Amino acid sequence: MSARHVADSGTTKSTRPGKPWVKGIWILHEDDHIWVLDKPAGMTVALGPGEKVNPRFSTLVDVAAAAAKEAGGSSPRPRAVNWIEPAASGVVVVAKTPAAAAGLREQFREGAVHPVLYAVVKGIPRGKVGASGSIEGLISSPVIEPALVRPGTRASRRAGGTQPAVTRFRVLGSSAGKSLVRLELETDRPGQAVQHMRSIGTPILGDVSEGAAWMAGGGASSSARDRLMLHVSEVSVKHPSTGAMLRLVSPPPPLFRTLVKEGDAASAASTADDSWEHVAEWYGSLVGSGASDHHQQVILPGVLRLLEPASGERLLDVACGEGLLCREAVRMCMEAVGVDASTSLIDRAIRQAPAGCRYETGDARRLDPSVLGRFDMAACVLAIMNIDPVSAVFHGVAQCLKPGGRFVLVMLHPAFRSPRQTSWGWETTAEGVRQYRRVDAYLSTGSSQIVMNPGAAAHGAESVTTTTYHRPVGVYVRGLAKAGFVVDAMEEWASVRKSQPGPRAAEENRARREIPMFLAIRAVRGADATADGQEAGGEGVKGTDEV
Repeated sequence: MSARHVADSGTTKSTRPGKPWVKGIWILHEDDHIWVLDKPAGMTVALGPGEKVNPRFSTLVDVAAAAAKEAGGSSPRPRAVNWIEPAASGVVVVAKTPAAAAGLREQFREGAVHPVLYAVVKGIPRGKVGASGSIEGLISSPVIEPALVRPGTRASRRAGGTQPAVTRFRVLGSSAGKSLVRLELETDRPGQAVQHMRSIGTPILGDVSEGAAWMAGGGASSSARDRLMLHVSEVSVKHPSTGAMLRLVSPPPPLFRTLVKEGDAASAASTADDSWEHVAEWYGSLVGSGASDHHQQVILPGVLRLLEPASGERLLDVACGEGLLCREAVRMCMEAVGVDASTSLIDRAIRQAPAGCRYETGDARRLDPSVLGRFDMAACVLAIMNIDPVSAVFHGVAQCLKPGGRFVLVMLHPAFRSPRQTSWGWETTAEGVRQYRRVDAYLSTGSSQIVMNPGAAAHGAESVTTTTYHRPVGVYVRGLAKAGFVVDAMEEWASVRKSQPGPRAAEENRARREIPMFLAIRAVRGADATADGQEAGGEGVKGTDEV
């Protein structure tokens, strides 16, 4: 998700940065062929010939067309590929060219795309939290926006009729007669989620059939009274030109978990896939107890050295976990603010916070300087490889830093320590036994589920898993440059661990010393980095940087 945006924040401050361009729109991805946009509630996707919208407001496609014109483009008018109810919010794919539109629409039409949505519904589907199931049956197509349907096509003949549809659901939480539900659409029919949830007696809040008055074509809204409580959170498509898979994620607005307080915040916080809410207890215990020798002996000293902190300065810790770096900064007479998507980790951080530390629950991809303030330095330590896309993080940090501010990024070394792409091996030669690091892939981006506690899991403990994204170093450098940073330092840190005495101990220790475990990058915010995040384009990863 690129932090480049064309929007004035229409949602809770803790999740949206900057002062945008037109109300409520974020660009999740942009290249020469497509935009992927985060549509706010209350905005129509597109209008057909002869249809009119209130002249004070623009459709999503209008905004995309204006952006293309402003950038000096002369391509045909953009075309929306998927449909979202005007009163709902979330991911919309917009094609810049007719060829891109045709290829993408074919994927949706043939059922190759299975969007993930979140909804707040009345009641509790199947009567309990954790329940899951499928809803199958014919649905009637609503009067969908004509701009999405080409006259004479199969889609135009189906519009207004009935179509088979399948929706899978899981109840994440419930309180006060409402539930937070995750939906996966096996078929992506216009109006499918609304009709299916209504059919099982748990309508989505804001469903017009239930008597709610919601906006259609007006201004963006973040109020539950003015919107349909439905958010398209994830769409994965093949890029129409390169064929690479794009996975675009937009976390549900904070309003969703506010309405379902028992839902609990952990469930909602983790809907973006990248939250460590589900591993918060394990991670907080590991780092907070000092059990991680890497944190104590390598990472923390290295980060502080690269940050070059001075008394009285302010630090922003992005994806701060349980607040170790913030506490250390305060001990050095600085002020510190930490942000993390995991409410459990933030709770742990607050319990340990000395005076001068402040913590906010929020998405690292949507940093808001109006809430967090301005900083002299920022850090993101061993978290960026669990966040996708990275460009939004970099642009958000740039907005929060003063000109000349330092940003230190620490990750597992992408070349030598990428999970499932690198591994240890042994070679026996006439000179003796040698340990080496095997690299099976490097330049390709991708993601994998990683067990974070393999030793404990092998002895019967519950596995702790997270999603890790692999990107080559160039992706990070390009992303930082696009956000207005200049990389001025890079360090590679080796493990300090020692093997137990044995015939291979000396060779194992040599290999650890020679092959770095961590990569640290320091970047300085340029004076010309824009304060509102409107850079001339953005890259994301796992579909965004790889295109």
